[in-house]
Amino acid sequence: MTRSADADLSSLAMGGVNLELAEAAVDVGATFTFPGLVTEASAGDIDGHTVTLGLADLATTPEIRIVADAAPAIDWGPILLVGGIALSLIAIVGGAAWLIVDDRRRARRTSLPAPTTTAAPSGPGMLGDADPER
Repeated sequence: MTRSADADLSSLAMGGVNLELAEAAVDVGATFTFPGLVTEASAGDIDGHTVTLGLADLATTPEIRIVADAAPAIDWGPILLVGGIALSLIAIVGGAAWLIVDDRRRARRTSLPAPTTTAAPSGPGMLGDADPER
């Protein structure tokens, strides 16, 4: 896109501040969508397949150049970002669950000998003879 030389806005005193005020008051823009991913744009905001130009971009940029792929393509950036966040959450939750299970398993371990039972129990806290043959 090339703006003609007759469309010079300097005579209207459209400086940076005035242009920002006009852009805030009036919602003017142009959106260009391409089949492929946009790789470069001299003005505007790039978002995957789309370039959005605001009033300031349209009024002040004498030539706007947008370069995009002609073949349809998938924008892998957002997909990989969401996938990475999901894998990170799974790793954090899985690690926390493993630590809880391991802590409970270690709490059940003891260094005491295994309990034994006999036909005639005896020992501290038991009633009866320590030696049943006496």
